[in-house]
Amino acid sequence: MRVEELPPLAGVVTSMNHYDHFDVAAFAAYRDRDVPFIVIAGSRQPKIAADAGFRNVRALRSGESTEVGAFRIHPIAANPKAAPADFVYEQAYVIEIHGRFVLFNPHFLEEAPLREIARRFPRIDLALVGVNGLRAKIMGWKQLSMDPEDAARLCAAVRARVAVPIHYAFDGGWISTTFLLQHRGTPEKFSEAIRNEAPETAVVTLAPGQPLDLIA
Repeated sequence: MRVEELPPLAGVVTSMNHYDHFDVAAFAAYRDRDVPFIVIAGSRQPKIAADAGFRNVRALRSGESTEVGAFRIHPIAANPKAAPADFVYEQAYVIEIHGRFVLFNPHFLEEAPLREIARRFPRIDLALVGVNGLRAKIMGWKQLSMDPEDAARLCAAVRARVAVPIHYAFDGGWISTTFLLQHRGTPEKFSEAIRNEAPETAVVTLAPGQPLDLIA
């Protein structure tokens, strides 16, 4: 789905400073420069979004919230020990609408924020979770993203009704794949892990650009 094909958006949230999470150069082609743009306070994101011409930029810290139409958005630091300006800092979101709750978490969620989400929100109706299990050679093959098993355990902890695997189709080219990065998690492996770890969670796998309609 190209930027110009996007439907009218109620709002936009951003999770990290990584270029595949905050590609404002590409998103600048979006037609509505007044769309609410939720970014990470304390990072360079507010200035970058404003410089790209977006006029409704809202910089939020973990624990704050904002209303966007019928939605109430709660950012949560996924790795609280990192500073918002750090390259590895990640902000997850719980998005609330009419008593329903959506969790957006594309990389990792440490134990403390996971417990906070489980405490504050009685149940997650929809979890959008990364599953690629990204590891970087430059960091000693340190795991940087949830693998399918990690994501399934997260779904069990927050009692997710429905889960959608995301952030698994990244392709940095053969050099990156061969020498720099490993990312072997797939939706199929996630579905298998859900059956073992969170059997009450239903998995829906979407193609890029495919909408998801959920009826309560």
